[in-house]
Amino acid sequence: MTVSSGPNAWPDRRGFSDRRIRPGELVIIDLGGLTWNGYKSCVSRTYCVGGQPTAEMRRCHDIAHNWLRDAIGAVRPGATTRDIAAKWPSAKDAWGYEEEDQAAASLWGHGLGLARYDRPVISRIWSLDYPEEIRPGMVLALQTQHGKANEFGVRVEEMLLVSDGGNEPLSTFGPDGIVVVD
Repeated sequence: MTVSSGPNAWPDRRGFSDRRIRPGELVIIDLGGLTWNGYKSCVSRTYCVGGQPTAEMRRCHDIAHNWLRDAIGAVRPGATTRDIAAKWPSAKDAWGYEEEDQAAASLWGHGLGLARYDRPVISRIWSLDYPEEIRPGMVLALQTQHGKANEFGVRVEEMLLVSDGGNEPLSTFGPDGIVVVD
């Protein structure tokens, strides 16, 4: 599990500090690696603590959520990791990065099972050139992030079961927007 807030949430930083969460700040909680009967989970949500999110924060969340929703729509048997990764903008288009790997974990997905990061891995870095087929029974976690550099970030991540007819959500907590905690 990781927790990021304020300027430590975008670009994605995963370090430790004694910085306190401030009222009205966004907090990202990534519940990755929690285990039930040996199987791993990976779900992220964004919260606004002690205040209301600004219009800019909501806009960034909506962008990340739309990227996620588009990727989820591509998950079905017979599709490939390329089909899913192609739903996401390039790192250059989204954030102005020169190389795709500068945003490696910002738009990505992975399999879940007995390992937290299982195959297939879904990323514009390699899925566009080396696609893997999506099959029924796979469990995937898809994650998107966005934010305002060194001010705030949002992250949304969902777990899906690939079914014969498409996909079924396994993570059902929370609304589509930023969760407000007062």
